[in-house]
Amino acid sequence: MKPRRRPPTATPGWRRHRTGISPRPIILLLLLFAAGLIPTLQAEIQFDVFLGFDDKVREGHWFPASFEIHNDGPAFTGTVSVGPESTFDTQRRGFSIELPSGTRKRVSIPVFSANRYTRWHARLQDASGKTVAEKSNLQPRDIAAAIPILGAIPRSFGGLPTLPDLKDRGPEFLPAVARLQVDLLPSNPISYESLTAIYLNSEKATDLKPDQVDAVLTWLNLGGHLIVAIEQPTDANAVPWLRGLLPLIPDSTEARHLEGSFERWLVSGRRVLQLPSLLKRPAPTSRRPSPQRTGKVTVQTPANASDLDPFTKIQPQNNFNNAEMPVITSHIRDGETILGLGNLPLIQSAPRGRGTITALAFSPEREPFRSWKNRPWFWAKLIGTPPELLADTASIRNVGPAIDGLFGAMLDSRQVRKLPVKALLLLLVVYVAVIGPFDQWVLKRMGKPMWTWVTFPAYVVLFSSLIYFIGYRLRAGELEWNEIQVVDQLPRPDGAAFRGRTWASIYSPANARYHLASDQPFATLRAELQPPGTGQGDPGRLILRHPPHGIDADVSVPVWVSQLYCSDWLDSGPALVSGVIEVRADELHVALTNSSSLTFEEMSLAQGTRIFALGALEPGRKVELTLKSGEGRSIDELLNGIPPAIDAVNQRRHAFGSDGSGQFPRDLNGVLLASLSERTTDPAQEQRGETFTVPSSFDLNPLLQRGEAVLFARAPNQTLAPALNRFTPVRIQRDTVVRVAFPVLKSKELTPR
Repeated sequence: MKPRRRPPTATPGWRRHRTGISPRPIILLLLLFAAGLIPTLQAEIQFDVFLGFDDKVREGHWFPASFEIHNDGPAFTGTVSVGPESTFDTQRRGFSIELPSGTRKRVSIPVFSANRYTRWHARLQDASGKTVAEKSNLQPRDIAAAIPILGAIPRSFGGLPTLPDLKDRGPEFLPAVARLQVDLLPSNPISYESLTAIYLNSEKATDLKPDQVDAVLTWLNLGGHLIVAIEQPTDANAVPWLRGLLPLIPDSTEARHLEGSFERWLVSGRRVLQLPSLLKRPAPTSRRPSPQRTGKVTVQTPANASDLDPFTKIQPQNNFNNAEMPVITSHIRDGETILGLGNLPLIQSAPRGRGTITALAFSPEREPFRSWKNRPWFWAKLIGTPPELLADTASIRNVGPAIDGLFGAMLDSRQVRKLPVKALLLLLVVYVAVIGPFDQWVLKRMGKPMWTWVTFPAYVVLFSSLIYFIGYRLRAGELEWNEIQVVDQLPRPDGAAFRGRTWASIYSPANARYHLASDQPFATLRAELQPPGTGQGDPGRLILRHPPHGIDADVSVPVWVSQLYCSDWLDSGPALVSGVIEVRADELHVALTNSSSLTFEEMSLAQGTRIFALGALEPGRKVELTLKSGEGRSIDELLNGIPPAIDAVNQRRHAFGSDGSGQFPRDLNGVLLASLSERTTDPAQEQRGETFTVPSSFDLNPLLQRGEAVLFARAPNQTLAPALNRFTPVRIQRDTVVRVAFPVLKSKELTPR
């Protein structure tokens, strides 16, 4: 009898093939492949970060952080964040961005360089907070605040300007040239603060987008220096905004012999403008000073001041002096001819707002200029680089505290009082006496020396409670908001432009988070800038978001502390103050009109070397004054107040001292000091670092040097810009200081007929 065959199993055919190979490994591989698609989708996000201008960042100034994002995957809405790598969780700024599939977007936001040698971190997250892409350990080249940066938009890479190559100098102290990519050029004027000057070839002017043109022109109006090289007359005449901006009208091109004109200008003292020198001046002594070390560079201050001017030692290049070069013939519209060839202007410069426009009636990117060996010195002089900075023996002066500290000394809460050092020492003496001799004497009289195990902890608890009670009485207070708005009024065809800085101090009675916001077209926010290497203060937590307009931020303030923040912003509107300032013989005639709703209770006028007090001015009122040349006080007298101000700034963060230490009066004098402190010429102050570090766009000395007068008008308990705080403080004080520059006109009676 045959054996009975086993019936086939009920296993479906898809589970087992005829070959006998199980399909499970194949299914597992398919699942693994599907799981591997996730990093593939993430790799389809291209996330590039560009910090500064051509990877260069200037300390103590705003710079652009540009992002280029290419999404080939599914559409999503992301959040981009950037901040210092060491404090990324507490100090970062960002924005939201929609990324449809198959799109490439470029976005730029202003970022502040608070410290040198900072490493940056950038991150892209999706709506759920998951990190899609990130860049870490980003470290651009840091430039010291005193060192100029020339941004350049040449017609070709080989036409990029160059600056002298200084030996034995750290990279942070070398003047730099940054090649600007038009695609990454920011549209926020605040981002351009790092640049000392911008070189633009007229052939590239058409590549700029309208929002980029507006940003560059606003930067120029705020005090920038725009250098335009006219490649061809048609280039300048075909661009409306450039044609109306140039100080000359291009006509045609001719070949002219240079006749040594460029070499003579280099060794002469004639300049377009002069940047403030942040260098140590020779001390008034007959002995040769000893070598000094600044940063990573050992330098020596020469005994002879003429040794600090390397332009006087430039060797001429004869074949260039005798060469023939194509130049642009033109008609002068306004300004001053800095360099000319006969009656033909080669360099024409004119003021535009608080800035300067310089037109080059030749192409510095063509021969024979391109092969000129002294070309780096030409560019250094053109942008106003101090000669001392280019000398081999130059010595950069000690860096003083930032003007943030001065405004902090004016704004910090007066609710906080300090414990005198003598009182602290007395408390320590009493504590030591109580836990030592007094405790022993009491227990000996009681005959219970073993009770020291009970009395000693009791003394510790008692004195701890006493110290807390003293601290509470000294520092406890109510939620307080103090604010000073320093607003620069600049002319515009349709009214006025306003460049504002709002310093705001929050005193918090508890560890709390506060909401700040601004709806102005261009606005930023940063923590207080601390002196390098001091480690003073705590920047707190600052999470800043950039919506399409304005800012939105959350800040955290520790208990019983005044935390300082600064907001830079731009706006426009009707002029606040208008007027005419005229010189007649030895008198200064001032006519001012207050067209705003602000009541100016205190006004001062800086002109030449003196400061005149003008009194008050009500809204809608006019005032006419005649000032004698010998009236008022000298600016040098004002600057004598810098050492006391420095002491107040240094004492501000100290927990002990007198009640008045670390405070500065809330009046116009502090704003005057901050605006004009770069004028100081006292070598002793510079050697001790008793000078303020001032952003280049805040310093008003260049306006006084070119003959203008500057009005300072203070309106206490009034504001121009909307309030930053989105919370209700118990105590509040807001002040506004308006700074307006006026040209000084000569009387018709003195004008030659």
